[in-house]
Amino acid sequence: MNTGGVDSGNLNREMSPPASHPSVRPVSATTMESTCDDTVILTYGDSQTEVFDYVFHGHSNYIKYSEDDRVGWRSGWSTRGLGRPEHIARMIQPLSELPQTCKHAVVILGFGSVDIEWNLSYKRAVLKQDVEVDDFIEEAVVALSAACKRIVDKVTELRARVCGGPELHILLAFPSVPLPLREGYMQRYESEGPDAVYDIIPHAERCELWSRFCDRATSRITIAHPDVVRVVDVRDDFTARGFAHFTDPAHEDHHPLLNRTQHAVATQVRALSWPSPSGTTEFKLEPREWPHDYMYAHVRRRFTPSAPAPSGAGAAPAAPPPPPALLIPTCDPMKPKPKESWRSRALSPAINAINGQRLTPSSAKRRHADDDCKPWLTPRLTVHTIMG
Repeated sequence: MNTGGVDSGNLNREMSPPASHPSVRPVSATTMESTCDDTVILTYGDSQTEVFDYVFHGHSNYIKYSEDDRVGWRSGWSTRGLGRPEHIARMIQPLSELPQTCKHAVVILGFGSVDIEWNLSYKRAVLKQDVEVDDFIEEAVVALSAACKRIVDKVTELRARVCGGPELHILLAFPSVPLPLREGYMQRYESEGPDAVYDIIPHAERCELWSRFCDRATSRITIAHPDVVRVVDVRDDFTARGFAHFTDPAHEDHHPLLNRTQHAVATQVRALSWPSPSGTTEFKLEPREWPHDYMYAHVRRRFTPSAPAPSGAGAAPAAPPPPPALLIPTCDPMKPKPKESWRSRALSPAINAINGQRLTPSSAKRRHADDDCKPWLTPRLTVHTIMG
């Protein structure tokens, strides 16, 4: 069922994602043991969290989606669904696989946008539900708080081993704010089927509910884990500089310009520090930002549909596969390249764009769907790039 949302992508992005970039699905996942040295940075969140792929673009300890497809942002990842077993596993299993040489585990959590902006709109407009918004926000805060606690508990368990475990540093991220969208925004990017199009709640209400969620989540989670959790929140940056600084008037989008918001996020990250439980020097992060003034193409990233349950005597009936309209648009096949360690991969300035051609602003207008909804029909991408 469609639960609402849209991920049209930043439409003025002028470059395709490199083949080693986290927006390109890997051939197969690796394990943390093969990619970690003394620090590992793991990111989880909805598509607004893609900004951390920019903030840590050149960081050797930032685990990319192309290296482990359990980590990274996903289009339409709802906060309220974080308690599902598959989501618990993708957050906990990588921590369990960290080698003894790993001394610091950084976990970035960027959630809430999908729930506030899209799920709530869908519930009202399509399901005709009279949603009690405070209960709705509380449900999201409880789910995010529980996810943090599970991560803290797992690392506490690891540190209790004879061989010890890494210090944990959680970064609670609010890297965007709801953007003003003209009436009929979704209708202009409509897909097949009536449920793909619905009215979005007013901008002022989206901003108010987003602030309520951010404030409540920040207070509750930092009080529960004062030495472990730090917060990045760009609301003040948007207030100071205005929406116009972070958006492109020529290309309406619910995502801000990530080549600009990355700097606001990176500035806050650099100012953070975590106390060391071992009494050593405080831990700090140093971003390695995307060095260009343009953006690469946004590629919608969905969860892989679950395999049908096995059939047979006593087995539950297998769920039918989703109709074609719900399937993920795919990239054209690429010839697989030998797996290369992200630590030893040389960063090269040579980048080939989509189909070997540099994209212009007009040719970069690619629209993608967000949340658990029908995707917009988009041009297929052929990616021929080499930079990590």
